[in-house]
Amino acid sequence: MNIGAWSNLLKENSINNNKILGNSLEKLSTGLKINKAADDASGLAISDKLRTQATGIKQGIDNANSAIAMMNIADKSIAELSSILDTIKAKAIQMNTDTTSEEGRKIIKTDILKLIENYDDIVCRTNYNQTPLLNGCATPFDFQVGEYSADIVRVDIDNIESRQMGQADPFKLKNFITGFNAMPVELPPTTVISPEEAGLAGQSGVVRVNFSWNVDIDIDPVVIDPNGDAMGFNASWAEGDINGDTHSTISGGNWDVDDTGGTGTNQENFYWAISAPVGDYNFYIRNYETPATFPIDIQVTIKTGNNIEVRNLAIPSGEKDIGPFTFNYDGSLNNIPTTPTSPIETCACDSLNLIRNDDSPTLLHQAIKLMEVVDEALTQLNSQRSNVGAGINQLEVSAKNMMTSYVNVKSAESVIRDLDYASESANFNKANIISQAGSFVQSQANNIDKQYVSQLLK
Repeated sequence: MNIGAWSNLLKENSINNNKILGNSLEKLSTGLKINKAADDASGLAISDKLRTQATGIKQGIDNANSAIAMMNIADKSIAELSSILDTIKAKAIQMNTDTTSEEGRKIIKTDILKLIENYDDIVCRTNYNQTPLLNGCATPFDFQVGEYSADIVRVDIDNIESRQMGQADPFKLKNFITGFNAMPVELPPTTVISPEEAGLAGQSGVVRVNFSWNVDIDIDPVVIDPNGDAMGFNASWAEGDINGDTHSTISGGNWDVDDTGGTGTNQENFYWAISAPVGDYNFYIRNYETPATFPIDIQVTIKTGNNIEVRNLAIPSGEKDIGPFTFNYDGSLNNIPTTPTSPIETCACDSLNLIRNDDSPTLLHQAIKLMEVVDEALTQLNSQRSNVGAGINQLEVSAKNMMTSYVNVKSAESVIRDLDYASESANFNKANIISQAGSFVQSQANNIDKQYVSQLLK
């Protein structure tokens, strides 16, 4: 009888059973059947990938829910803006009736201006976690709603400040502070204006002059550069009929927007590229309308480098021509790149303090036009709210779809990684019984060894 071999066999079986018992205890305590790579190398790799996918999907769901909350804030604010415009429309209708006195119209306009101020306050103060929603600073909004970089929901909300709402200048909502004079845009001191700035129509240019007027009639401006080159629609007006001075025609400059009356554009635009002449520029304005219409309000927007100047002029009764008017270009580009790389910065909320004008045009005519402007502003506002609503619907659909994906991916991971408690409990009990039995057998074997040795010593 080989007592030593028998004892070693018992020890080996005991060690192996204790290992099985320890693994089973580890699984029961963690709830996982894969706790280390040695448990199931391929299963661990697959389940880890599924777990990472599920984590990404879960964060996408959280992002979508946050985005829905953000867009709901924008939606409710736009609804309030719409209510303000409704009130302004009602007050404009009240102004446009002969049962309202001139003094009453002034009081109503005061109410309207306060409503416009309240409108802008809502636009500027509506934010989510310090991100402005309605003034165009942060748009477009890109929401990551999935595990891949392409899983983006984009929502565009344009700047809906009062100076942006309504018809083309000068008929913007906030221009009713100063009658129909278009409001200049104040930009922060650090703003860099690209050669395509939105404030002027047409092609880009370092020097640009834009003329716009308030009635649909035949107005013909002419601009003369420092070299004596003139630009204008009418040849005789451009070549030899400017206060008796003779000028050459279009040379070095460009002319891209024209309206000679009757088309509704009511503007002309002239521009010079990077090689614009340095010095004094002159411009004149002639009224070709027959019979002549007076007075005519004309806004002249002048760009030199990154500087923008707005002049409000008028052709008074009894005059056909006005001018010359002068501005200077010193050759400085003010760090404007030849190839623009950045757009105009329009994020600063409008805080212009302008002089109120109740006389030109009259309050009655302001009320008439204001009704049309509010209708257009409501159309624009509803378009923006439609964008918000469509974005909310898209986010909600994405969140629902991702929730389905999340549940199924977690289920697949669970099949591979999570423990079957019933099966593992049976394995543990089996190993525990074997361990106890092995301990009993080992003790009996020790007794046999002792008896055998005692007999040999007798």
